[in-house]
Amino acid sequence: KGAAVIQARQVVSWVAVMAGLRFGWRMSEQTFLGKNVLVTGGGRGIGRLWRNGRRHCGWRSYTVGVVCWRACLGLLLKYLMNDCIPSLAQALIDRSWMLATAESCTGGGIAKACTDWSGSSQWFEAGLVTYSNAAKIKLLNVDAELLEVHGAVSEQVARAMAQGAAQQTGALVTVATTGIAGPNGGTNDKPVGTVWLAWSVDGIVRVQHKVFGGNREQVRNATVAFALTHTLSLLGTLAPHYAKP
Repeated sequence: KGAAVIQARQVVSWVAVMAGLRFGWRMSEQTFLGKNVLVTGGGRGIGRLWRNGRRHCGWRSYTVGVVCWRACLGLLLKYLMNDCIPSLAQALIDRSWMLATAESCTGGGIAKACTDWSGSSQWFEAGLVTYSNAAKIKLLNVDAELLEVHGAVSEQVARAMAQGAAQQTGALVTVATTGIAGPNGGTNDKPVGTVWLAWSVDGIVRVQHKVFGGNREQVRNATVAFALTHTLSLLGTLAPHYAKP
């Protein structure tokens, strides 16, 4: 029952955070661009309310956007500190497993979030910040051909990073991130906010593609949050039989 309650809180918190990020950022973004109809996550009533927003009430829409973002950032950090990381730590300890990270766009943010907790040495093995292609090749054994053919921000490279972190550290759980946090570097195929994440859980690799809205800090924070929450989720789905009764 306790696990079910925690899982429900995680789902509700994550949905609220992501909805707020999209809502808040898009409102402020559309105000800056001066478009007539503000994109507000598909709510027709809200869309009508803010129609012609910049001309009539641009400052209001911007204010709402900023307030939404700040509120969601607070919720995000509160959730990570109060629910996600303690639950993740306990799940790893119960399995006697260690976690390692291979980070590019998040620049060590996942490792920091983990090691901010006292006693994290019981479940956190290592954090590798492989920002350049050369570092990915040298520290994670990522094939140079993968980088040349697919680019650093790709499913193939994210997968190789997670596998490389497992091989280099011996950790049974690894998470890797590679993306474009902005404000520069985006393309039509890979816009700013594009992130590929990969996890290796006892040799099983999973990859996900996300496009997060917001500025550089917001994209990185959202990536860290998703990386950690999904790590916890994968432990429950891919390795439930390892947990202590």
